[in-house]
Amino acid sequence: MPEPSCPGSPKATAWRIGSLSKCGAFVFGTCMVLVDEGFAQSGGGSLWTPVVQALQSALTGPIATGLAVVAIVVAGPMLAFCETAAQRTLTGIIFVAGMAVGTVNFMAWVFP
Repeated sequence: MPEPSCPGSPKATAWRIGSLSKCGAFVFGTCMVLVDEGFAQSGGGSLWTPVVQALQSALTGPIATGLAVVAIVVAGPMLAFCETAAQRTLTGIIFVAGMAVGTVNFMAWVFP
């Protein structure tokens, strides 16, 4: 009658390590194939350049300035008069996001 395998036995541990290394090799190979295709599509330039330019234009536009001002004006009193910790946390996140977008717009105005 075969002995039941214990989860902590060396045989079970070796099987998990072997299975993990095969899975890791598969994931690594898949990532290498996908990265190669990504660089081939970029035309030799950086993959992040269009993403960063789109983010910059979204954060420095007139709509972003208006939303930042509204977020700061609305979130300030809400932060002062919140009753629960959850409301205070959510309001703090809105306030910080408004301050971040406002700072980006201010820096774009100071350093054109």
